[in-house]
Amino acid sequence: VRGARGGGGRLAVPRGRTVRPTSARVRGARFDILGQSCGGDDVLDLYAGAGTLGIEALARGARTLVAVERDREVAEVLEGNLTRSGGEGSHRLVRGDAVTAIRRLAAAGERFDVIFADPPYDAGEIGRILGELAILPLLNEDGVAVVEHSPREDGPERIGELRRFDFRVYGQTNVSFYERTSADCEESAERAAAKGEQR
Repeated sequence: VRGARGGGGRLAVPRGRTVRPTSARVRGARFDILGQSCGGDDVLDLYAGAGTLGIEALARGARTLVAVERDREVAEVLEGNLTRSGGEGSHRLVRGDAVTAIRRLAAAGERFDVIFADPPYDAGEIGRILGELAILPLLNEDGVAVVEHSPREDGPERIGELRRFDFRVYGQTNVSFYERTSADCEESAERAAAKGEQR
């Protein structure tokens, strides 16, 4: 087991596993955009890996964290990292596929202010996750979904009620930020703007 930085301390990462901890630079940039404090937020960390993002959110005051990880060995290490994190917020680990997990969470009525998704690069997971988040009421109206992906794949500018409001590039890491918007409200605004131009 090797170490990765997260939440102010060293996190364990299984050797030889396909775990790609988010770098301190990219992690810091995400929280610069989200706001330095996660005070009172309910956070969902999909493809949690070692837990760097979720544990950072707890360190910044998140109220709750749900971390989802499919790999059994990685999940065991993640559980240890969560136990040692020492944040005041509560946390729990969900073992299984990310899409299956979010469907179950949505069916249970759970809602989140921040959703992190850091799927394996170039595996076609971005479309699956955004497609589910676009139709499931999992993200609160004022919430943000943050998706990390490679430069070779990209998320849509808009899918359903999700709209990409920010996009950043850090070397070989791209980060897309989505918010939930009302399609009806946006269409009304566009129509109003069009009428104003015609006058």
